[in-house]
Amino acid sequence: MAHFHKHPSGQRISGTKVVVDGDSLIVGLWGYLDNQKRELDIVNEGDDLMFQEVGFSGNSKLWKISVKPSVRVTRDSVNDRIYANTVEWQTWDHFDVTFRFKKQDAATLVVRPITADLFGGPADIWRSAQVPLIWVVDLATFRSGQIENRLKFLPVPGQGVKFAVFAAKLGAIERAFILMAPLQGRPSNLLIVISHSFGQNDGYYNALGYSNPLSLPFIKDVTDRFVLARWGAQLLAASSNYSLLMPVRARAGAAGGELGPFVENAGVGARAIQKMIALTDGAVGIDRVELVTFSNGISAANQFITSGGKGLSIQRACNQDPAGGASIHSSVANRKQYLSGYTTGHRPMPGFEFLPERRWENEPNFKTRLGYDSFNYLHTWCLPHYTLYLAMRT
Repeated sequence: MAHFHKHPSGQRISGTKVVVDGDSLIVGLWGYLDNQKRELDIVNEGDDLMFQEVGFSGNSKLWKISVKPSVRVTRDSVNDRIYANTVEWQTWDHFDVTFRFKKQDAATLVVRPITADLFGGPADIWRSAQVPLIWVVDLATFRSGQIENRLKFLPVPGQGVKFAVFAAKLGAIERAFILMAPLQGRPSNLLIVISHSFGQNDGYYNALGYSNPLSLPFIKDVTDRFVLARWGAQLLAASSNYSLLMPVRARAGAAGGELGPFVENAGVGARAIQKMIALTDGAVGIDRVELVTFSNGISAANQFITSGGKGLSIQRACNQDPAGGASIHSSVANRKQYLSGYTTGHRPMPGFEFLPERRWENEPNFKTRLGYDSFNYLHTWCLPHYTLYLAMRT
């Protein structure tokens, strides 16, 4: 049976309380594989710690457990329980830990435009681009809650847009933000995108340099595939009175989670957004704020709603095929939520529009499924590429 121990001493700590005068600890998990040779998961009860794999020692896997940077500016101690669980959530070992550390001074939030730094050209923060032609759900044929209702689709031509890139930095943690707006007019409303985790496909993103949050190839890829071709195209098909802002995830580690303090620290995301809007000289407004999230982004989205986005009144949220069928936080009154069934064991959930495969028989790519298996066709293509438009227009 697995057990936790101190490193490098090897002292067993199973079922004990470990007190650390500091903000990090390296522990080993002896016997880190279950009976089927699958690695045990290291998890905690709270949300104040982060975990980093740091190697092996004999039959032990080593982990560095650290207090999140965002916590160190608001607290001087953290108490938590650490578990070693199987994939079926059976606990094989645990220990309690208390970190005692000196509270850090709150860092200054710095936001700056970096469009010219990345793309060259004039000092103006905006660059022009194009959202592609897309298909959207034909609303005249949509019947909510009717499982036999087959969706039908209409084409929407591409159109010109403009985008700008900002860097927001709090202490040592920096992340990029991409802002997109219509070419003409001043949109009054803002849609915030909280994407899926990039770490689940880190081979792809590593090649683009996502360990560097300001990597040009990385930011260009996110701009083209997600800001323009996925959520931006749907947004503009639904309304020309919105801009879109997407925080760009970067590799987690010593600098915190993929979105860092902009979702974790109370009000930091809201303050960063207000600074970005000011840097546009009033080119976009935030009279109304909405949010869209996809897949396992639901966890960060709810954290943003309750913490990082404090100060913003989020009036509507679109929840696209969330992991485990998790719901948007109840503080958002207007929740539009959609499931393919693949994240819930093919079960519908209360409060969600259920969109299994048979409802997509008229989708333009249904016969080829773009080369995807059924899961990825629905989860990776259909739900994120169609349901934002549906949420905004129904």
